[in-house]
Amino acid sequence: MSIVLAIVSALTILILIVLLSSRRMETSRAIRLHLPADLVWSGVRDFGALHARHARGQPWLRLQSSTLLEGDGQTTQSVWLQRGRWDDQPYWAEIELVAIEPPNRLAVRLRRDSLATERGLWRHRCELRLVPEGDRETKLVLVVSARFAGLRLPVLRRLAPERLRSRLMDLAMRSIKHAVGATEVTAGAARGMAPAAGRSSADDLGFPPPAPPPPMGDRV
Repeated sequence: MSIVLAIVSALTILILIVLLSSRRMETSRAIRLHLPADLVWSGVRDFGALHARHARGQPWLRLQSSTLLEGDGQTTQSVWLQRGRWDDQPYWAEIELVAIEPPNRLAVRLRRDSLATERGLWRHRCELRLVPEGDRETKLVLVVSARFAGLRLPVLRRLAPERLRSRLMDLAMRSIKHAVGATEVTAGAARGMAPAAGRSSADDLGFPPPAPPPPMGDRV
């Protein structure tokens, strides 16, 4: 009996250690874009539209609308209300802009959502950073960080990390890359110019990609 109790105690301690080590998350990814920083900024500065179009989490998260609920979308304390579906259930989320420094960075946080994710969150932040690397090169960095209270989110981080990242506004960087490429196509058309060779466009913005589509940016 004492051996069984010792094993149960050891397993309990191990589980608690694993969960405690999961109470903090920080993940980052970066891509290098062959575009100037101001053009990249014009493609990412509206975070509400950006997240609605490039949110990760398929097939769990399918956003269908993004509406500016408070502010102008370009100053802190602006809030977007997004609606869609999570699995087969209606889903909504409020996203608040907490920092913006054009054209270098912007940061948002999840204010609340229909899954009550905010109840287990401390210091959540989703940040986009633009790092110019010459006149025609920009590194775009996505950083998602949070601390978790309780056990629900640490367990989710261990068992289903992609679902948690979707709720914390992770983004599909490759999708953003092609959308920013389409921004250059639009800008070039407005100037009466063809886009520079080696650029790609975005299907989801209505611009057909060249065939075969050349890479517009590289993962870092």
